[in-house]
Amino acid sequence: MATITTEPVVTIPVDTPAKNSSYGPAVELLNELQDLRARIQSLEQSQSKITEKAANDRRDDNNNRDDSATSDAEDEELKHYPCDDTDDVIMNLRYVKWNEFKTMYAEEKPHVIDVLEGPAQYCWQQPERSTRRFDIIARIKGEESEKKPEGDPKPKVDTGSAEDNPPERIRINSSLLASILKDIVPQIDMYAPFVALRPYKVFVGYDEEIRERHRQLAAKWRTESGHDELDDPTPLEPGKVPIDSRQAFRALDCLISFMDRHLSPVISRHRALLNNFTPGPSTIDPTISFSNLWYLFHPGMQVVCWFTPEQKAPHDQPTNRPSIWKVLQVSEGRPVLDSGFSQRVNPFIIRLYKIGYDGERFGVLSRNFHLPHFSGERSIRSLGIVPSRFVDDYRTLRAKLLKQGELFATFSTPQHRFYSGSTLSRHTDGTSCPERPNRRTDYVKGNIIVDFKTARNEDQEWVPSLSIPSTMGGARNEISESLSARVLVNRETKEYIREFSECIYDDDWMDEELTKDFIREDAFLAQQNSAPEQQVTRKNDWSDDELLMMPDRACAWDLHRRRWALCDLAHMRPVPTDDGWKNLKLRPGHKKMLYAQVKRHFADRKSKEDGEGQQVDPDLVRGKGEGLIILLHGEPGVGKTSTAECMAAWLERPLYPITCGDLGTSAEVVEDNLNRISAQAEAWNCVLLLDEADVFLAARSKTELERNAIVSVFLRVLEYYKGLLFLTTNRVGSFDEAFVSRIHLALYYPGLNKSQNHAIWEMNLQKAKERKTSLSIDTTSILKWADANWEQNKKSSTRWNGRQIRNGCQTAIALAEFEAEETSTPVLLQVKHVQQVAAASKEFYDYVSRVLGADMAHRAFVERLRLDDWLPNMPGNRVLHNFSNYNQNIQAPGELTSSPRNRRRGGGRANDLISSPGGGGSPRTKQFSRHEDFDEFAFQSAAQRHQMQMNPDPTGHGMSDIHGPPYDDEDDYADDFE
Repeated sequence: MATITTEPVVTIPVDTPAKNSSYGPAVELLNELQDLRARIQSLEQSQSKITEKAANDRRDDNNNRDDSATSDAEDEELKHYPCDDTDDVIMNLRYVKWNEFKTMYAEEKPHVIDVLEGPAQYCWQQPERSTRRFDIIARIKGEESEKKPEGDPKPKVDTGSAEDNPPERIRINSSLLASILKDIVPQIDMYAPFVALRPYKVFVGYDEEIRERHRQLAAKWRTESGHDELDDPTPLEPGKVPIDSRQAFRALDCLISFMDRHLSPVISRHRALLNNFTPGPSTIDPTISFSNLWYLFHPGMQVVCWFTPEQKAPHDQPTNRPSIWKVLQVSEGRPVLDSGFSQRVNPFIIRLYKIGYDGERFGVLSRNFHLPHFSGERSIRSLGIVPSRFVDDYRTLRAKLLKQGELFATFSTPQHRFYSGSTLSRHTDGTSCPERPNRRTDYVKGNIIVDFKTARNEDQEWVPSLSIPSTMGGARNEISESLSARVLVNRETKEYIREFSECIYDDDWMDEELTKDFIREDAFLAQQNSAPEQQVTRKNDWSDDELLMMPDRACAWDLHRRRWALCDLAHMRPVPTDDGWKNLKLRPGHKKMLYAQVKRHFADRKSKEDGEGQQVDPDLVRGKGEGLIILLHGEPGVGKTSTAECMAAWLERPLYPITCGDLGTSAEVVEDNLNRISAQAEAWNCVLLLDEADVFLAARSKTELERNAIVSVFLRVLEYYKGLLFLTTNRVGSFDEAFVSRIHLALYYPGLNKSQNHAIWEMNLQKAKERKTSLSIDTTSILKWADANWEQNKKSSTRWNGRQIRNGCQTAIALAEFEAEETSTPVLLQVKHVQQVAAASKEFYDYVSRVLGADMAHRAFVERLRLDDWLPNMPGNRVLHNFSNYNQNIQAPGELTSSPRNRRRGGGRANDLISSPGGGGSPRTKQFSRHEDFDEFAFQSAAQRHQMQMNPDPTGHGMSDIHGPPYDDEDDYADDFE
């Protein structure tokens, strides 16, 4: 750092600079600095002398005292503003501004209590280059201005009147008053002088105890006329004043005066608000300042919160989903006194709690909310967390949340519900759910299973943690002050003695005590600290206040997506009733058999669970063969899955559909997933549906060891599964023979007949009209076309199945809507729209048939997967079986053994043996040299098979009655299914 010399650098005199000279200001500044340096040196010398004199006097005083009279407490008191052992203080309150509050004079008696009048100043309001309470230049010049530093940053701390806000701080200078307070409140272990900060938690919490002590002392030291006794008969020992003396009464009387003037009005105002306020359109909106929030919120208070757990703070944005909580603890909310923090005013922290469930017990679910500092008065209703008394239409909200709580209370056992809405990403306490890295939510519409216990067993993060949290400690930066107080000799000389950090009383323990008292008094909270076996696992006699505090979300298994989700109770409904079972078109014998099997299965299972009747295992090995496995097979789109869905609805049980994607591709993964799914299905009493079961149940081979392992896993799991399992497939010919013996009931689904086709078209058109009331439909023309279309395509595989009819209706409606939009006319669904869709569909299927060399049905037959044209009890079925047996060697050139490229080139094995029925004679051979030859043969075979069905017993061998009385045609057979 450069040194400033005292010698002039130019010829101009230093003390008389020339006017209008460029050197003039610099010389003046130099002179000021020299004068300032001299004054600093003089002050340092004076301070050194005073300090040395004080040390000598203390040393002489100690020499005159007995060694035992010197104690650590006396040494400690010497560090602070002096207050002698005889409590020689002025028995009165002293109201002072900030600079006077921070300045003490060694030669003056202190008052019992110093009360700060007006705003305090904080480290974050000081200039950046000064971290001390007083800049040294200001001290030297004796500037005592109350003017705020320039650029005083926000926030502004509320000061207000006595009725609005108590003073920001007081200092208790009386050791006697400190001893009285310690006797009343043992937690006050402070030596005077010490500072107490707003909101004066101890004085409010122990108001009655302090006033009772004051009444006792008043009764002792006041005469009947109400005046103080003049004489104190209590003998005083040197250095000691009893806490029941007249001097103690006068010191305590000063504190009572402060409480009456500054605390009682504020407390009374807020108590009156809480006890007497009635919301209404003509009611004045109640307001509060930030510094008075502590007087408003207290443990046990019921509050309404306008926020969701997805919000970081109540003030993020308003929400129309209010919820009811209770206050467990409050903390902080004071200005920051330590310069080491960027925060200027700590937020007011409110810890709220609800009653949650984790799959094993009901417990406390808590969350902390931070109300940020605000200046001036603010509407209580705008805080985001509002005492329930200030809430408009609270009765309506209470009735709504009572129903929500009653629903949540039932979730101590698994519950089947219908859900339509978005899922949630956070628990009630604000913690995030697993598998939600981007906080993404899904829209779910379907059945769910609410089950906290299973979710917790699979991943504990799916349920919130329940416990009464440890009490919050206060913030140290609220009681550790960077700005120091100073001690001067007297007001005249203002000679500086020293600076010291004041002791600020930490009253945060008061919040902890209030919380502990509330926990002991509340029946539910008190039970949480008891032994686990005494805690609430299930309860039927919840109080209304407890039901109001139940969460608005629950963990549930999405049966459609097969994964866990956090679901909103507002979007849950009872599972709608469905009469699909009555409308299900099955052959009477099959429907009766299905009904009997399922009813017997669940009756036996209930009997075993209840321990009733004679329990005889159906298998030699205990635990095997207790389930019911039903196979539904047939061509696509004929109602196999609908049967399982209708059966589940009729049984009022959830349908649990799974696919190969849910199980995995390796034997180990498949086994783990199968065990998990089967356990879930049994626990929830589900109807389990394995769609496209052929993927995992295909026949084993000598070369595919991994597939063989998966099949073995399935066989073992099916043996021990105890529930109802539906298997659906359109490739039944690929099943491993070991599964055939494990199937209790197998139902074949043929293609739609004419009447079924008509009924499905009519149903889809009716549902479309119900969904869109503005839609007009030419139903008669469309149904007439549907019947004609079925007749035209009944001998080919291009006739539509149920799924194609539904898709075709939706596409035709879209065409009609688009056409109406272009012409600005009402939407009218006509037959031409359906014909356009049918033409596009037929073109696609014709193309696929040419690519594959055969239509889907013929290809499935050739690959020995299924037989679409087979009709039970139809004459010629034995011949059809013979036909399929004879044609075991049918193989298109390269169709099954060569690559697609060879197939396109017409390559492959050209000399395949083809056996055909020859009226019982020996098989003959047929060779195909081109793919077209195989196409021609395949279609001829289909025509021949159809001819056999239409003409009974063409061979004259008398096989028509093998499977029962023959039908005249397909429609006759179909009538038996109505």
